[in-house]
Amino acid sequence: TVKNVPKFAISVGDFNGAYLSNITFATQSDGIHVMGAGKDLIINDIKGFTGDDFIAISGSDYVNNNYSKGDISNISINNIYPTNTQGNIVVLFPGNNGTNNLVFRNVSISNVFGNTTNASVVACNSYGAFGDPSTGETAGGIVENISIRNVYGSEGGNYMNFSVDTIYNLTIENAYPKFNNSIVNFTRGFVRDVNIKNIRFPNNSISRGINF
Repeated sequence: TVKNVPKFAISVGDFNGAYLSNITFATQSDGIHVMGAGKDLIINDIKGFTGDDFIAISGSDYVNNNYSKGDISNISINNIYPTNTQGNIVVLFPGNNGTNNLVFRNVSISNVFGNTTNASVVACNSYGAFGDPSTGETAGGIVENISIRNVYGSEGGNYMNFSVDTIYNLTIENAYPKFNNSIVNFTRGFVRDVNIKNIRFPNNSISRGINF
């Protein structure tokens, strides 16, 4: 168990093959925070409580935290069990390098359980700025070939949020929200080739469901 870390409990950057598994958090900020450039990232069987995002993957970050940056390819996140975490369960923000959008390629997220005050899965242009084209190197970003399957977490905000500049080839399969917020919410950017199936609406739902 990793306890009471004031900032990122586990941080990885500029990597070639990273494997993080069987970890429990009881900490104040992000649980796992990964920064590019990198390839071949596996995150599996993660549990516990975090005071901010449970798992955050960034191509570029805010100035004070931006110790490495770049594209990331081959991301696998599986078997995630947060308990009342105070951020998003899984958040991706590729961002930019000051000149061009950074790219996340081949992303697989599966078997997400637990609960959070925010969203279960997010691919965004900056933390907490869904739909706002923010300035700086957390803005923008491209995600190519992303699959999200078997999401059972309960959310405090929208279930899944997408606001990067561009998404190519997105699959969402088997998502079961507990509350009446939007289930899949696209707030900005360009989206191509989306496959969504087996989305269950809560009983007596007043949700907008899938929102473009």
